[in-house]
Parts: sequence; structure tokens; C-alpha cells
Amino acid sequence: MLISGDDVIRDHPDVLRRALRAYFASYTDAKENHATYVPWLQGKLKLDPEAVARAIRQEDDVWDDNPDVDPAAIRRSQEIEVEVGNQDRIYDADRYIDLRFIPQEFRKPFTYPRPRAGR
Repeated sequence: MLISGDDVIRDHPDVLRRALRAYFASYTDAKENHATYVPWLQGKLKLDPEAVARAIRQEDDVWDDNPDVDPAAIRRSQEIEVEVGNQDRIYDADRYIDLRFIPQEFRKPFTYPRPRAGR
């Protein structure tokens, strides 16, 4: 999830668009060049190489994420949360979601995530 303040959205939409494009492009590049990215990152962070490799593997979900949001899925998720008692009522998620700045080239068709084995 990425969050931006109203003042940035209002006063600097071009900066927001460029930042989002760079954010998604960097994740795409890292994922596509995993074999060179991980050693480079390990050298920059100066941490245990295995710890860095494990952290990067956990980022795979983020790298594969779709920056687009399905309002119907959010509504259904809230309905489930209300049903099981984790949420008191359904909130107007549209008030908090602004998809105008998502770089089109990084949008993917919406699919529900597949559960991982052992979860």
C-alpha cells in the first residue's frame, strides 16, 4: 500500500505519477534481474547474505502484486470481516482509494491471490 497526502495529490500530481512509475519499475527490474540484484543489495546493506536473500524472497509477493484495486473485492472483504466480528460496519473505502495515479503499464487484470502452501 502506498499513501500520499492531499497536498501532494493536489499540488504535485506529476511528482506523484513519476514516483509511482519509478517505484513499480524498480520492483519489476529487481524481480527480472534477481540473480544480480540480490548480490548487489547484499553488498550495499552489509548484512548476512542469507538474511538478505530471505528478506528478498518475502518481497516476492509485493513484486507480483497488482497496483490496481477491485472495489467489489474490498467490499466483499469488509462484508466477511463484519460477519466474523472483526469489523463493526462497512466503511466507504472509495473515500480512501485513488487509482488515478497508477501507471497504466503496471496494471494487471484483477485476480484473487492463491493461498500459499502451509498457510
